[in-house]
Amino acid sequence: MASPELAAPKTSSGWLDRRFALSARNTSVRIETLAGITSFLAAAYLLVVIPSLLATGGMDRGAATTSTIIVFVLSTIFMGLYTNLPFIVGPGIGGSVILGVTLAATEHVAWQTGLGIAFISGVLFLILTLVGARSLVVRLIPAQIKLGLGASIGLFIAVL
Repeated sequence: MASPELAAPKTSSGWLDRRFALSARNTSVRIETLAGITSFLAAAYLLVVIPSLLATGGMDRGAATTSTIIVFVLSTIFMGLYTNLPFIVGPGIGGSVILGVTLAATEHVAWQTGLGIAFISGVLFLILTLVGARSLVVRLIPAQIKLGLGASIGLFIAVL
């Protein structure tokens, strides 16, 4: 007999179960809530690191913290509702380093200009995605480079 923790969740016909197919995925609201809390705790350091990086470039730390939280909350909710996938989505450390440390602090580019550059690059990436060019580029990159990039990003985060 399976332990109570491993037993299949009770079938529910509630809105959450219907919307996210919890019964079909053999999970429950309780399990998904614990997973969400765990994911948040794993990513919570970003709520400190990203505003600190942006503040290095001259942004107001309070405004950077508030905007980071808003972006995380809205984009994660959108990801869950649109794709039905439990991913945390938010601003990246790499972009924050480029904007706050490299451009603003080292190259003495105004942070407002850096935000403009980030916005324009985001629009360009959106256009490349809509026309299918990004998936073509991803397919052209050898698997060894993709694996190396993953490892290098992990090392970069460890250094930060």
